[in-house]
Formats: sequence, structure tokens, C-alpha cells
Amino acid sequence: MHDKMLAVVQRLVKPHGLRTARVHRIGMLLRGDGMPAPKAPITHHAPDLTVYDDAGWVIATVTIGPRAGHYLISLPTVDVGCQTVNADQPHAVVDMICAARGAAA
Repeated sequence: MHDKMLAVVQRLVKPHGLRTARVHRIGMLLRGDGMPAPKAPITHHAPDLTVYDDAGWVIATVTIGPRAGHYLISLPTVDVGCQTVNADQPHAVVDMICAARGAAA
């Protein structure tokens, strides 16, 4: 579900000339030698969509709320913190990203 929601935003951002990357992260306990600890649980985190400008600077990071009910948008170029947008409004996410791009320029 999370990947599909991020794919929608990724597709909507592309015509604006912004580059994106979906990042999947896991957490695992490692021993001192860097090898995985036996029988340690592996934690899967929600994927992120990172949006870059032409120079490679991060404009926004988009992730999905715990129950896939809303987008969480972090805009490091604008001192706003984390914004939330309902899952049925991916165009609003793109508008926020484009506005942050304009503020960073």
C-alpha cells in the first residue's frame, strides 16, 4: 500500500523536472564484528520518497503515516517541519514540493 501511494506522488512530480528515489530501510541488530546477531528480529520501516532538485539537494522527503491514511512531508528547504496531507490528495503533496522548490531557489 505504501509503495503504491508513493508511486502516485513520484509519477506526479516527474513532469516538474524533479528527480526522486524511493528508499526502503530495515533495522537489524549487529554483533561487534558487523555480522547479524543470530535470531535477532529484523524491523521493516515504511519506505520514503526523497525528492531532489537539479543540483542534487533534497527538497522534500515523503513517507506514509502508520495506517496509510495520510502523507507525511518533510521540507528541509522551508522551516516548516513535518506537514500532513490526506491520502486522497497527492496533488497537494506535489504543490507543497513545488512551492518548497521555489522557496529554495
